[in-house]
Amino acid sequence: MDRSLAACADAYVRAHYVVALPCGGEAAMRLGRPCPALSDIMAARGAATACFLTAWNPRSQPRSEAENQADQTRLKARIEALGLSWLGAEGRDPDGGWDAEPSLVALGLSFQQACDLGDAFGQNAILFAGPDAAMRLVFCLLGKAEA
Repeated sequence: MDRSLAACADAYVRAHYVVALPCGGEAAMRLGRPCPALSDIMAARGAATACFLTAWNPRSQPRSEAENQADQTRLKARIEALGLSWLGAEGRDPDGGWDAEPSLVALGLSFQQACDLGDAFGQNAILFAGPDAAMRLVFCLLGKAEA
């Protein structure tokens, strides 16, 4: 699989992003387009921002399910330690070329906190939305040296 930044960016743009709704079901989030269901949740919880992120497969390198689940649990704990809530979410490949990645939508993170978490968990990118609930693609690792 091509893991170049351009290939990753293309995959991120084509991906389907869904958030689990508190009342059941899920809502699709499209890049650059408001998500009314997410907007309603943000308003109900008093959150001005939402961030879609995951701890799975840092730098787009596949890892074991156990490693991914352990890091995802740590990510959830970090968000909860900030006193913030999150919703279950998932990133899906519309072509089926990669497995769906369990993710979450954190409510109320600042832009800097969101970028810092993406970076801390080795993610190439996150999605971030302001009050309009329109997710935008944000690259975390540009300009950083690989260790």
